[in-house]
Amino acid sequence: MNVIVKKTTELSESEQHEIVNLFNIVFDKNRTVERFRTMFLSTVLGYSYHTILIDGDKIVGCNSFLPSYYWVEDKKYLFVKGSGLMIQKEYRGAKSINWYQKLVSAANECMRNDGVIFKIGTPTDTYHMGIKLKLTRDIGDLFFYALPYRIGGMKPVLKIFNFLSILFSNIYLFISSIFWMYFKSSGTFSSGVMARMALFTSGHVCVPMRGSPVSLPRPEMDVHCV
Repeated sequence: MNVIVKKTTELSESEQHEIVNLFNIVFDKNRTVERFRTMFLSTVLGYSYHTILIDGDKIVGCNSFLPSYYWVEDKKYLFVKGSGLMIQKEYRGAKSINWYQKLVSAANECMRNDGVIFKIGTPTDTYHMGIKLKLTRDIGDLFFYALPYRIGGMKPVLKIFNFLSILFSNIYLFISSIFWMYFKSSGTFSSGVMARMALFTSGHVCVPMRGSPVSLPRPEMDVHCV
């Protein structure tokens, strides 16, 4: 087995279908190839990065990274967020940690060449059970907040209320922009203010770690999360 690195635009039709099928089996989802393309091609670079574990001519594992620009202290940086780290059930086990590590790190050089300076990962319970011991180290807590933009996505029966949830979300985000600009221009960020402001920001943000004020990365575009 070996790991290869490809950008979304370099994936063949069959490779896209294999990755989507594997994702649906591993995570018990019903993702379509169209959704896959929308998710990984609608980025600031026009593509995402994929590390692919291959056994012969069969894809048995994959990890993806979606690029997005973040503003940190008035400077724009290119970040990537990991998405959909997976290995087919039959290939997991004690030795699979090495393949997980390669799926996480194999694209580093390719991403660095494109100017990526930071990777964001969203740990799961499985990650905290042991993978992190070899792959990464924790540097703090990152809280995620989400608005029910289309509430029908949570329960199909609620689709008739999508227009209300969209209206609510847009009003919420408009109010958030006013708060964001006020506190940003006044320079009066505090740990308490940032914890409250986390509810009003349009993307995911890092609220204070252990009570200390931190700079909040602000995404210029939506960051797709699995």
